[in-house]
Amino acid sequence: MTIKQISQAMERNRCRYALQIDRIRLGEPGIGELRDLLADAWLRAMQRHYQLLWDYLQLRDDAARHPRLSMEQLRAPVRPAELPEALSRYVTTTRQPGC
Repeated sequence: MTIKQISQAMERNRCRYALQIDRIRLGEPGIGELRDLLADAWLRAMQRHYQLLWDYLQLRDDAARHPRLSMEQLRAPVRPAELPEALSRYVTTTRQPGC
């Protein structure tokens, strides 16, 4: 994967995630179900983000000639306001089956 492909994949991940969050909210699930669905979507998006970030850091460190991505390009998916900030500590960078 090139740095450009990683940047594009990060953008696609953020867009897919935003659309998924919108669909979840429009489905009007109950409060408990809403939090579960939002948490699942956010955690999956964050796992993908960290996989891509790891790939980027490997490329960037292997050769100084690779362009660096801006902070905006490296931006992670935003945690939904309905979820507690403490959920962030549960985000992992391990690859899950099917990811």
